Amino acid sequence: MSQALAWLLTLLLEVPLVVFFANKWGISWQRAAIVGIVASSITHPLAWKSFWAATVIWQTDHAWLWLVCIESLVWLIEAGVYRIALPLDWGRSMMLALLTNALSASMGMLIMWL
Repeated sequence: MSQALAWLLTLLLEVPLVVFFANKWGISWQRAAIVGIVASSITHPLAWKSFWAATVIWQTDHAWLWLVCIESLVWLIEAGVYRIALPLDWGRSMMLALLTNALSASMGMLIMWL
């Protein structure tokens, strides 16, 4: 899968979830959609290049450990973006970032390893 296709898949999975929860919390869907796109656009290149470096350049046998570390960093960065830009309290920000990234990361892994 190319990085562009992976990014598109990420947006298709994560942005509707951000919009859904933000709407429940009284935030406009337009703002939520923009923030969701921005958050994923910040973190996706970081995650993609880091995981590629770990598995291709360093040829590590610890791909799962790298994946957990990278996704944890992505989770924290996106939670910060949601906290500031939506704005949400830290609990909701962390929960939203965890849900969106768990969905997109698990779907990405499923597609890659099928």
